[in-house]
Amino acid sequence: RSGFCVTTVGVTCPKPGCAGQASGLNRADIAVGTDDDTVRGNAALLRFLQEFRVERVSGDDSKGTYGASQVPLELDMSAIEKEVDACVDLQFEVSFEGSHRIIKAKFHQRPLIHAIQVQE
Repeated sequence: RSGFCVTTVGVTCPKPGCAGQASGLNRADIAVGTDDDTVRGNAALLRFLQEFRVERVSGDDSKGTYGASQVPLELDMSAIEKEVDACVDLQFEVSFEGSHRIIKAKFHQRPLIHAIQVQE
């Protein structure tokens, strides 16, 4: 197995005054593509999922339980077909000091700055 290199991890939190969101970490954006990949299409995401043998175990085409190395993952695949900045979301609940919150890991082909430059 060749392994997979994550080139960029962006850690985001809501902007001050953003209604409806608690302060603090709400997601991590992880770029899994290489310099040869672009923000268009989903080839890098498909390679990433294939590398880790991620296959749907149950659910529909956009959301469901996927298995990776026999560990079930709740993945949201609804944005994998986007023309620009396709992504796959992994959502999980975190508990800390009596507080519970949902955090996402969003897997993208390239860092978000590349998608912003294309969309401007």
